[in-house]
Amino acid sequence: MTTSASNYTAASQRLVQDALLSACATTQHYALVDFPDHSNVGDSAIYLGEMKLLRDLYQRGPSFVSKSKTHVDDIDRFGEIDVIFLHGGGNFGDVWPKHQLFREHILSRYPDKKIVQLPQTLHFSSPEAQNRSAMAFNAHPDVTVMVRDKRSYDLAQEMFTGRVILSPDCALALGPQHRETPATQPYLAMLREDKESQLPQDEGTLFASYPVDDWLTEPRFKSLGARLRDKTLPFWGPLRPFGMTALLHIYESWAHTRVKRGLTQLSSAEFIVTDRLHVHILSSLLNIPHVVLDNNYGKISGYIAQWGLPENATLASSVDELQQICTTRALPRLSQAS
Repeated sequence: MTTSASNYTAASQRLVQDALLSACATTQHYALVDFPDHSNVGDSAIYLGEMKLLRDLYQRGPSFVSKSKTHVDDIDRFGEIDVIFLHGGGNFGDVWPKHQLFREHILSRYPDKKIVQLPQTLHFSSPEAQNRSAMAFNAHPDVTVMVRDKRSYDLAQEMFTGRVILSPDCALALGPQHRETPATQPYLAMLREDKESQLPQDEGTLFASYPVDDWLTEPRFKSLGARLRDKTLPFWGPLRPFGMTALLHIYESWAHTRVKRGLTQLSSAEFIVTDRLHVHILSSLLNIPHVVLDNNYGKISGYIAQWGLPENATLASSVDELQQICTTRALPRLSQAS
């Protein structure tokens, strides 16, 4: 089912707002942890959407923010935090184990606080990792897991005894976006090169007719002062709460810089081909026509099956189907059709 880009965005925003309200109706002081300090634009878009949702709902920003490695055992030193929100995305499981181990640590470290996992896609290949995660979550007395698709919902219901809530991705809370620059090329292939890709290793040959890019390369942009504040905050003693306010703004600034870079990349083309969920989401918010190829474990197709497509988007479940879509839309053909 497809709908206009504006209706798709507005409906997704209402759904994610309602889901967050159901997960946690009120809080006086909350933490948002696992800030994505890396070049992947999609995670920064999620973070900014989370910040907007949390501020709109609770009328205040978080009292505590952190990466997965910094001062996470210090939360109680920053006031009466009653809820810890775990950053959402697509890293719940054993594909990206560092983040899974981090959230399991938070669960064991703070059994006295309400924990809300913001919308994630769940995927485990290892039964041992899945069982370990289930034990960590079920040992906590008050945890809610928000998930982005029906397959993740069914898996979470099977694994966890706590609440499970379906929700769209938080990046959609950013709302409609405007092109950062006029289009300078007709087509752009934004393709991942990591372990989630289903493309062959010679994807550059496959997409020889397209400019090929990704959004993992970024110039150095962080000031020395901001980097020092990020690293030294745990040693500020009684001044830490003041430093936390500054750190909150630093993290948002870094996320904004990364999202602006991604929006500029996408704005350069009249049509996008991608296998990244958040290239699809940001292209939808920009109202740029695009075709999205599923990743290697069905994350994108599962999301679209749950929440639908805007009319500016088309899903290809395989490289063969992508070839057919390119032919139908009079786009350049892929160089190798299986």
